[in-house]
Amino acid sequence: QKDASHNCWAFRTTTESRSSDDGEPTGTAGRPILSAIDNTGTVNAIVVVTRYFGGIKLGAGGLVRAYSRSATDCLMSAHRILDVAQTSLIVTLEAQLV
Repeated sequence: QKDASHNCWAFRTTTESRSSDDGEPTGTAGRPILSAIDNTGTVNAIVVVTRYFGGIKLGAGGLVRAYSRSATDCLMSAHRILDVAQTSLIVTLEAQLV
């Protein structure tokens, strides 16, 4: 988003996770988003929270609460898709007639 102050994000797969504060004070955006992903038991997902500065400074605690709440609300209302690992096998057997 062109006019956004910050586009902070986090993702979690079954093997790794990453997050970005995108210019917010360290640990006040990406980590709370990642915590929301973890606390809702979500995997294989990315969450981006876009913040527009409205003139009021929230402080570190306010930023953590805002990003955490936004991510949690989004994840709780999201449609979940069950991802079941599948493998196709072709089995050839030779039968011996008696």
